[in-house]
Amino acid sequence: KSRSMIPLSDTTKAVLVIICAVAALAMGDALIRQSSASVSVWQMFALRSGLAIPVILAIMALFARGAFHRPRRPGWTVLRSVLMVLMWVFYYAALPHVPLAALVTRTRITSLQWAAVGVGFVGVLLIIRPGSSDISIYAALPIASAILYAIAMILTATRCRDEHPVMLALALNIAFVVAGTVAMLAAPAGAYLAPNFAPGW
Repeated sequence: KSRSMIPLSDTTKAVLVIICAVAALAMGDALIRQSSASVSVWQMFALRSGLAIPVILAIMALFARGAFHRPRRPGWTVLRSVLMVLMWVFYYAALPHVPLAALVTRTRITSLQWAAVGVGFVGVLLIIRPGSSDISIYAALPIASAILYAIAMILTATRCRDEHPVMLALALNIAFVVAGTVAMLAAPAGAYLAPNFAPGW
């Protein structure tokens, strides 16, 4: 075999998938920030996931029939979905107001990984500038969002590792539809969190 045909390792494939996913999220964030003045987050939750659910079901039927089953750990799957919904609520609440820019699992963290965490934290401090006079609650929301995301990922790796990824995606999008629909039907409390949470269609 030529060197160009050397298969990628599982770790390399995983890293490439994560990079593509984060790039897609960044593009979505930019679109959401642009449209947040005319479309509420609740509408986005309900409409986007409402469109995604049929696509996920089609993927299940065509390529992932093994995912057509009740989650093996429904409680953990629901908790993961709720954490992810809350994570996005916090993140989208902060998005219009900020510039774009191991203990549990007993996994050993290397010095290089701790250094990466430190560099990332310094980057966060440079963005939110905690000593500046214009700091607000919105600067803390992305941090809370990141904490919720980290907890959800720990649950994914530990409690939901036996679940089919497509089933996890389906459960998450159902949670988004439920959250968005309930919020739009409820009192306009979301408008106090951020302007782009204003109810109404």
